[in-house]
Amino acid sequence: MTAPLEVGLCVADLDHLARFYVEGVGCTEVYRAVIPPALSGPAGLGLDGVEVSWLETPWGERLKLLSPQEPAQPPTRRSHLASVRGWAYLTFFVDDLEGTCRRMVEAGATVLSASNPVDAGPAGRIVFLADPEGNGLELVERPET
Repeated sequence: MTAPLEVGLCVADLDHLARFYVEGVGCTEVYRAVIPPALSGPAGLGLDGVEVSWLETPWGERLKLLSPQEPAQPPTRRSHLASVRGWAYLTFFVDDLEGTCRRMVEAGATVLSASNPVDAGPAGRIVFLADPEGNGLELVERPET
């Protein structure tokens, strides 16, 4: 690899989800562009063009929010994040689990964990959530070393 990992997430409401990730976990929107049909079609992104917002974490990873011109299918509802094949969730490592979780819930996230937080032993404390559009998220607060 030559750069930090980037993940693409197809969304219905680009502005709302960009705000959610900026305010919730501290991402910064570094770029926004419309990919025209002449590029998005041959690339396999969407026949009618796609608007993309590049969000960067403080560590340099990027979350690319994709908003296609044609309506995208909603994510599959599941009883548990690991009950459906495919990408299950994104993990964000945070230093204030309760505060981050509270901000995300205030911005429209839903807590999926039975308790908040869950003690994961030596791995720290975790909370699983769904963002406002139903995409799985994990917040991890590692123990102080």
